Amino acid sequence: MKICFIAPGEIEIPPNGWGALETVVWSQFNALKKMGEEVYFVNEKDTQSTYEKVSEINPDVVHLHYGKHWEIMPLIKCKKIVTSHDGSFLNSLPFHEELVRRFYFDCDFFVLTSWERDFLLRVGISPKNIKILPNGVDFESFTVSKNPKKINKSICLGKIDKRKNQAFLQKLDCGIDFVGQNNCVDFEPLDQSFLGTWDREQVFSQMTEYANLVLASNSELQPLVCLEALSCGLGLVISESASQNLDKNLPFITIIEDKKIKEKEYVKEKILENRDFCSTMNRLDVVNYAESFSWGNIAKKYVDYL
Repeated sequence: MKICFIAPGEIEIPPNGWGALETVVWSQFNALKKMGEEVYFVNEKDTQSTYEKVSEINPDVVHLHYGKHWEIMPLIKCKKIVTSHDGSFLNSLPFHEELVRRFYFDCDFFVLTSWERDFLLRVGISPKNIKILPNGVDFESFTVSKNPKKINKSICLGKIDKRKNQAFLQKLDCGIDFVGQNNCVDFEPLDQSFLGTWDREQVFSQMTEYANLVLASNSELQPLVCLEALSCGLGLVISESASQNLDKNLPFITIIEDKKIKEKEYVKEKILENRDFCSTMNRLDVVNYAESFSWGNIAKKYVDYL
């Protein structure tokens, strides 16, 4: 089976630093190749060039990631068309007015969570055309420290912007280090808690030095960084919005209700409680849980859906 992924062309694949979508494409690409599938990806900014390259490949399956270049999809001749998007994209006008209308009968939707599935059902997509395919993680790439150097601290890793509430977390003064590109005017980049940006190798090797990851995002569904933190042996303190597909009963995962995400003392208390527990837990229990999200497992499910 010949599979071709279409990416937006905004960031290189594989990405050197940030680029969650590009990381997903690269990881799916490699996991499927390892299974023996014939896999390609086209990562071009120009839509016409994208169409020409896909046509040259002549795949059996075309998988459009995120939505850019959607207008060429009705022109592509193949056995199956798949599209996937993150939850924040589902409310955009192109999705409502064009994507659903054109793909209503001809496309399978691979979604991260039940929230997206329910959204698509509400706009008229048939249940048989909707498949839940969670994000995965390359857990073997991450270092797991037996004696973390920053076990009394938490890390908040990811692009710093308003929807992730890092400026709020920074004011809690409870031992959180922040790593990521700063796009938020309310965040204080000169504070000693801000460590700048890391490349992928730094994420692989340095995140494990912390007790837990803190993520207070109000619009993500299944962030890759949560799976990456688990692969390092870290606990999670995450917003309800970002907790899809995780086992919320596990003792190293703490969920902050969305309605309480800006309650300073409550959030601070939960971070410290989780950190205290994670400083004494067996990290391999966390890594074993992360392994259930391995890209190999996700790839097997991917092929079953086709």
